[in-house]
Amino acid sequence: MSLYDKEVMPKDSVIAMIAEVRSAQAEVAQAFNLLECAKRRLKLALGEHRDNLWEGNFRGYNMEREAKDSAALIERNAWKSVVARLQVREIVSVKKREELDRQLDNGELPLLTEQNVKAFIDQLHRDIGSLLEDSAREVFDWLRPTSNWKQLKTNEKNTYGLGDKVIMTWGMDSEYNKSMPRRVSYHHEKYFRALDNVFHLLDGKGVAKYPTDLCTSISTAGKTGKCETPYFACKWFKNGNIHIQFLRMDLVERLNVMAGGDKLRPAA
Repeated sequence: MSLYDKEVMPKDSVIAMIAEVRSAQAEVAQAFNLLECAKRRLKLALGEHRDNLWEGNFRGYNMEREAKDSAALIERNAWKSVVARLQVREIVSVKKREELDRQLDNGELPLLTEQNVKAFIDQLHRDIGSLLEDSAREVFDWLRPTSNWKQLKTNEKNTYGLGDKVIMTWGMDSEYNKSMPRRVSYHHEKYFRALDNVFHLLDGKGVAKYPTDLCTSISTAGKTGKCETPYFACKWFKNGNIHIQFLRMDLVERLNVMAGGDKLRPAA
């Protein structure tokens, strides 16, 4: 005797159920095809690693909320793509870059429209001079001697304006086995990149680009302990100190004038 004869599940109910299941499967397949198309479209428009549709795993508990979260994530990634294309993070100071990153991560920038993007670009053009000065001032202050550096005579020479050389203590990540460090310290890397970008911008060359940027040059040189770029000759040691020799003193003078202000030695 079949289940139908017992009327546990009427035959017409089974047929209707199967039809609904097949319809649902078709709709899901169509939805996933559309999602895949959306990912390809975002990858082409926004670039690599900005084609995510969700943060974390898609759970499906609340489809309406998932849809809103997905739209918000795409919006944030789109603004990040705009900022990356304009190279804003490489121009602004470390402090302003961290504030901008916070705004991008929290979705605090205005709605992505042609008008708002144009306004963002126009504001960047108006502020470019002051942004460079702000970044130069930050780099200048970072390079001058601090309480940790005062015992180093080389750094003390930079008290009133930068000279031709600085020594960055703990500038490199030391290995546990005391071998030669191979990369810039995680805590200092953002300032090394800012230094490199400021010199490139002062030279009218735009921002530093991979793979000829300073941090990449250092990591590529690795355990040799030496590297050189058009602006810097670097030598580092097992204690984590890195010596930075400036190769373009004309740019150092421009940096001193732009960022030094009342920190420069008064004229005799």
